[in-house]
Amino acid sequence: MKKPLSIRLINAPYLVWSAIFIVVPLVIVGYFTFTDTQGAFTLENFNEIPEYFDIFMRSIGYAIIATMITLVLAYPFSYFMSKTSKNTQGIMMMLVMLPMWMNLLIRT
Repeated sequence: MKKPLSIRLINAPYLVWSAIFIVVPLVIVGYFTFTDTQGAFTLENFNEIPEYFDIFMRSIGYAIIATMITLVLAYPFSYFMSKTSKNTQGIMMMLVMLPMWMNLLIRT
């Protein structure tokens, strides 16, 4: 079923945002993965992967730790939040979002 024009227009900014900030950086990373410093195609970059194995493992470890901390904190909070009134939910959501705005507010 085809979506109405109004829905497609509402989704357009999100699609443009996604293309600019998700797809374009992935294409750039892919380009640098398969090229050398002169821009010629090469697979030599893959020979250096073993040199960075410990960094990869440390990054994966940090990702697992961050995921576990998020799960331990977010699930009980969201459950508690779902059991409160709409007014309290709004306040709790604002308390979660407020730290994310601090960088913008400080710069402004």
